[in-house]
Amino acid sequence: MKVLLLHADYMEWKPTTPALRSAEPTVKEWVRVEEPLVVMVSVEEGDYEGKIPAVVKDIEEQFNRVKPKRIVIYPWVHLSQRPSKPSRALVIIRKLAEALEEKGYEVHRAPFGWYKAFRISVKGHPLAELSRSF
Repeated sequence: MKVLLLHADYMEWKPTTPALRSAEPTVKEWVRVEEPLVVMVSVEEGDYEGKIPAVVKDIEEQFNRVKPKRIVIYPWVHLSQRPSKPSRALVIIRKLAEALEEKGYEVHRAPFGWYKAFRISVKGHPLAELSRSF
């Protein structure tokens, strides 16, 4: 699993076109989330649910360092050259969001399986950008 963590002033996205026949139901409108830690996630071949606790721990550590107000989970296959099957990726991304919500975080999740326009304003301090591989 590849993860890009971005401490942002805001993130906005708008689903434009389904990228998969199995794209999640959504509304084609702009969504804006203020003061998030954006977690761009690419689930890779061989990833399994047992990796989720390590990813959650890493997200929590970064959350505690930069002190955002909420978390955005943004599926972004482009972080990997060996992505998992979409059905597997969706299961893992949903479980990642659920694990964070169970810990009390406000979590927003961009829809899976869509091409999306997006805008993001990253804060630009030394801890505002971080990439991880699990």
